[in-house]
Amino acid sequence: TEDGSYEKESTVTQIEQVSYVSSPYLPAPLRKWGRPTISNVDRLDDLREAASSIQDAELDEAITIDHVHMLVTEWVPMGGNQIVALNDKLGSSERVQGGFFTAVVDESPDLTEFQGSSEGLTAVNLLDFDEAGYVNFEAEVYFPSDEGVVQIENFGVHFGEDGTVAYGLRVDAVMDRVKENVSLDLLSRLMVDVNQDTSAVVANLFS
Repeated sequence: TEDGSYEKESTVTQIEQVSYVSSPYLPAPLRKWGRPTISNVDRLDDLREAASSIQDAELDEAITIDHVHMLVTEWVPMGGNQIVALNDKLGSSERVQGGFFTAVVDESPDLTEFQGSSEGLTAVNLLDFDEAGYVNFEAEVYFPSDEGVVQIENFGVHFGEDGTVAYGLRVDAVMDRVKENVSLDLLSRLMVDVNQDTSAVVANLFS
């Protein structure tokens, strides 16, 4: 700088992105009935040309694990009334259930159509529900990522009347690791992305 001091902008809060494919997962105690969750293993070919934004030339991988299932939980103050409203919004008891949800506001509500980008959308497919007790569904998110990075992000989501909220996913592949030999270095970057995007899912559904 002009006064002779040294100044450098920190990159400590910049999160490196990795490419991955995940499938929705919910543990059995949260399920009551309904179909099994889907699998995205047929989309692994999407990672063939995928990239990452990792700056390290080589990762120091001390620990690797196989067949990773991830569950993120939080508590949100809600009760039966909120679950009823959420089930109504998702069309749980309707013939056509789920759909695409976004927190973007329609600035022309008097028109018969709404045009917007797919980025930021949450696609919901219902699994099972109790009108005032809980709802389980699959949520695939479409959020922007760095150029060349492919992220197929599909959660299993549980909302309960006691305020329990759970987001589960099965890691099918991270970069060139398919189900096995997944390093904690790669998983840590995936977990940051999951933590950020689960918050966006809630925003899309409750906005």
